[in-house]
Amino acid sequence: MIKLLNHCIELHNPTDAERKVLKVLMRSVDFKEEDYWDTGVVDMSLPQLAKEAGVSLWELIRALFFWQSVALISIDVGREENDDIILFCQPYAFIEATGMFEAGNESSDELDSERGYQGFLLVDLDTGSTIYSPRECM
Repeated sequence: MIKLLNHCIELHNPTDAERKVLKVLMRSVDFKEEDYWDTGVVDMSLPQLAKEAGVSLWELIRALFFWQSVALISIDVGREENDDIILFCQPYAFIEATGMFEAGNESSDELDSERGYQGFLLVDLDTGSTIYSPRECM
């Protein structure tokens, strides 16, 4: 599974700052289970996360948007505990979503090389199921 996770990460071609942030985010995940990894909760503030990763706050925000766009993390605003921003790291859902993304791109390449697909990834944090809804774009 680790090799598959690394393969999926490389497919998205992250920048140096995105890799640094990813390294810190992944500390929240328990990798002891071979077949399935639970969602990890990143237990630090954004300034602390930026400091741990060695990036500026701006680079952190850009990296978080990037990792959210490819379904590796989800971001929630806590309404009970100091209104903190809560980050959920979900590598298992990321692997599933990347597989769906690859399959969508392969089928669009066969149909018409000038068309692509853009879509929405929805992840149910309770069940871990991922729904990818592609939309054709020109």
